[in-house]
Amino acid sequence: MLKWLETYEGQSIEELLALRGTHYTRSLADAIYQAVDWKVHRENRDYTAFEVAVPAVLEFDNEVKNGGFYQFLTNYSGRFADSIVGSLHMIGATQSEAIARAAFEALPSDWKTRKREEVENLLAPYDQQFFESWRTDEELCEFLVTFIARNPERFSLPH
Repeated sequence: MLKWLETYEGQSIEELLALRGTHYTRSLADAIYQAVDWKVHRENRDYTAFEVAVPAVLEFDNEVKNGGFYQFLTNYSGRFADSIVGSLHMIGATQSEAIARAAFEALPSDWKTRKREEVENLLAPYDQQFFESWRTDEELCEFLVTFIARNPERFSLPH
């Protein structure tokens, strides 16, 4: 039976990755997010091109599953809107990447000034595509943790 890792407790990236198979992938991804976010804030810097994939993918996954693309774009997670397509590409989540790219391309440039219902209706087909791909194929946490496992040197964590 898989366990849930409650919080990041100073483990190295290698130690966290060694828990694959005994702990839920989502809990490992969340712990890596905590560590990367803490490190970025402690060092008072921006995320690297690799690090940004962690919060971007996890927040995208949470928000789109919970309320669709509109929720992702309008909540605090929207700060990753500019990097999510590249992050999905980087981790190999090609279906989600294509859906996100199409959703963002469908948005008119003035979408922020339009009524919520109108924007949600524009994005509804992409929400549906995302839900279908999530149920059948793409589990973004798996893609993310696999990507991190292939590139551990890009994710040095604070101890």
